Amino acid sequence: MRVLALIIALLLLCETTLAQNCPPCYYDQYHMVARHGYDGDGRQKLNVYIDWSSMPNFTQSGKDTVTAAVDGGIAQWNNATNPNVSSNAWDYKIQYGLERTTVSSQADFIVRRGSTLLDCISIDMSVYPHVITFGDNWFNSSSAERIAGIAHELGHRFGLGHPSELSNNSGCSTGDSIMQGSTTLICTGGSTQVTAKDVAQKQQEFRQSSAL
Repeated sequence: MRVLALIIALLLLCETTLAQNCPPCYYDQYHMVARHGYDGDGRQKLNVYIDWSSMPNFTQSGKDTVTAAVDGGIAQWNNATNPNVSSNAWDYKIQYGLERTTVSSQADFIVRRGSTLLDCISIDMSVYPHVITFGDNWFNSSSAERIAGIAHELGHRFGLGHPSELSNNSGCSTGDSIMQGSTTLICTGGSTQVTAKDVAQKQQEFRQSSAL
């Protein structure tokens, strides 16, 4: 009974913490500064750096696992589209083109190993470069779940929150989303893919942001 009570308390803490720390369905996030110019599609470049110094005991296989997850999360946002608009419309894809960098001074995001809630994955947007920290539960998840975790945390910086926690916001609680937060002792919930809904909500944030 004590173990069950501890698990219930931990779940309630998780849900409360997520609700407090995650932005709503679309949020007044600052547009990121174009520090690195633009890619071939005219999208603002954002760089993601993996901090290997936080993983001193990782084997090459473990490093390959982290690299594949980061590259997969990057690719999900880079390739995501909104089929509800024309393919030549400004909001068909997001305005950012993400790349992985090996130069820490060029980073907009840093991915590192550390302590997180439920040993999963989280983003700290109070510092710059923004820091995405993962724990062992995230690392030991499936490949699809690890990629989804990276894409999910990037989505928070793009102004997206957990739809299931924002049912009072129109359009937030319906349909699949990479931003669907987990409410169980696992690190992911909902879709493992960035969806058209996610792109549309991100563009809504971009249009309405006053934080320029």
